[in-house]
Amino acid sequence: MYKSFSMELAGRTLTVDVGRVAAQANGAAFMHYGDTVVLSTATASAKPREGIDFFPLSVEYEEKMYSVGKIPGGFNKREGKASENAILTSRVIDRPMRPLFPKDYRNDVTLNNLVMSVDPDCSPELTAMLGSAIATCISDIPFDGPCAMTQVGLIDGEFIINPTSDQKKVSDMALTVASTREKVIMIEAGANEVPEQTMIDAIFKAHEVNQEIIRFIDQIVAECGKEKHSYESCAVPEELFAAIRELVSPEEMEEAVFTDDKQTRENNIAAITERLEEAFENHEVLKAKVTQVLNGGLSVMVEETRVFIPASLVSDIYEKDLNKYADQEIEFVITEFNPRRRRIIGDRKQLILAEKAKLQEELFARIHPGDVVEGVVKNITDFGAFIDLGGVDGLLHISEMSWGRVDN
Repeated sequence: MYKSFSMELAGRTLTVDVGRVAAQANGAAFMHYGDTVVLSTATASAKPREGIDFFPLSVEYEEKMYSVGKIPGGFNKREGKASENAILTSRVIDRPMRPLFPKDYRNDVTLNNLVMSVDPDCSPELTAMLGSAIATCISDIPFDGPCAMTQVGLIDGEFIINPTSDQKKVSDMALTVASTREKVIMIEAGANEVPEQTMIDAIFKAHEVNQEIIRFIDQIVAECGKEKHSYESCAVPEELFAAIRELVSPEEMEEAVFTDDKQTRENNIAAITERLEEAFENHEVLKAKVTQVLNGGLSVMVEETRVFIPASLVSDIYEKDLNKYADQEIEFVITEFNPRRRRIIGDRKQLILAEKAKLQEELFARIHPGDVVEGVVKNITDFGAFIDLGGVDGLLHISEMSWGRVDN
């Protein structure tokens, strides 16, 4: 059984069905606003993708011809690419919601809005905005919501909440306001030169309506909300930021970033990055347990900070399968620290090569040309054999194996 919740919004009924469809999504809201119907879903990956140093949020607003009673015909019998209105609507949904996710959250999140039926008097764009917020709030995805959105028009000096299609054509204002409980978080507006005070009053009016919607969302979350899941934090420790501030003052960073000339700005940032890399270059050998084996390398945790070791830096030889390192303690050094991208790269290959170089020096110190030594054959090739001489490989060429020809 699904649960249905309703409220009156600008003289029309807004109904939210939870649990009716899309049960496999993290959160789903089947939205009805008048005769407009939109299915809004929120989904998130279980773990972040390796190498992602930003929050991968995707917002989709899918318009279908059947929602307005039309079927594509003629030469093109399929739906085309997203329209300009669909792209702009996705951006308007993304803009207020993105900052409400945790700053250290890197899991892939997709907010999908499928328009199934359109009532010209009830905006499907607004319905999708509210549906995305509700679906995310009731899901187990970490989210500092709820948030709500309202559209405001102005006709003959009176504010119109969520104007119809006909009212928008004669309105002197097209205002969209998004709010949380505490404040307005997004404004998108266009108007025919209305007074500044009128615009301010319209924003406050929309904020009041948003508070009613938020109370409605709170009711839904109280009955249907899931417990937020735990996630792997990708935050860089505050100690590192404090150390960076000591090396680069806020005034210096502000001057570098806000330079008008692009080339000068990039040179300034590159110089600061190079200075930080030199300052934080760390050749101290660290030891940590592998927490995750990925397609592109290994992930280890050092003092609650994730370090990524690419597959090319795990060993001095190519290893296709890295599963043998799962839950193993390995030694490595930090070779790249990029605070701007919040990425820390480790290198194990460097230690292996250094150890082999050390063994090679020791071997050369005790072995001289003409000495007889013994070793274990490690590998046989067409041109000879590689011999293990105590941690260092030596090549015995096929021409030096015998006075005669060696065929096998």
